[in-house]
Amino acid sequence: MLNVVSPFYQPILDLRTGLVAHYEALARTPMGGVTHVKLIAYGEQMGFVHLIDLAMLEHVGQFLEREPTVKVAVNISVGTIEQACPELLSRIFLHMKVADRLVFEITESIEVTNEALMVKFIQAVRLLGARIAIDDFGTGFFRDSAVIQRLAPEFLKLSGQIVETAVLENDLDRLFCINRDVTLHGGQVIAERIDHPDKLEFVKKAGIRYGQGYLLGVPQPFPGNTATTVALSA
Repeated sequence: MLNVVSPFYQPILDLRTGLVAHYEALARTPMGGVTHVKLIAYGEQMGFVHLIDLAMLEHVGQFLEREPTVKVAVNISVGTIEQACPELLSRIFLHMKVADRLVFEITESIEVTNEALMVKFIQAVRLLGARIAIDDFGTGFFRDSAVIQRLAPEFLKLSGQIVETAVLENDLDRLFCINRDVTLHGGQVIAERIDHPDKLEFVKKAGIRYGQGYLLGVPQPFPGNTATTVALSA
């Protein structure tokens, strides 16, 4: 599986400074006609998504061992946590030297059925200094703010759909309230899908500290110095 998927790194910027806070490792595949989206969806349907997640974790772990100043978020499916937690944790412990530069971004494209196991996973990786992000807040299990309070992620990624809707409806209060509630519990919001200066300005007005999207930096095979001046000049 290591040869089937490889990471492309997209920057997540601190919108106050324009500096890269960390990168998200996005799975990409070289296979013609088989996109990463189709592969991951098929993996979840057929029960091998954990192999994709483990391969990406191995790629990122090796990369961090070579690059001592970089921080990276790696996606972990709910299915991987629930179906292969022991193997996942053992792989993480193999890279424990770089765990304090890892963010585990929990993705929910299948339903959470074992919240207790998820809590144990979060507790285990935090012992190594890793941080937790919840992806696509506003959909599915992660729509419930009470769940977010119980899991207490360091980062909550606001879905691109919510950001886009708020901008179209000029609903600044919605983003402001979400950001306020998250920061009150010690976390920070990352606004996704920032692909236009208007979106960037809007999320900054809402007080959201971090942003990700094609306006701020595109996925690439190796992290680089992306156009951080966009965040400062908007």
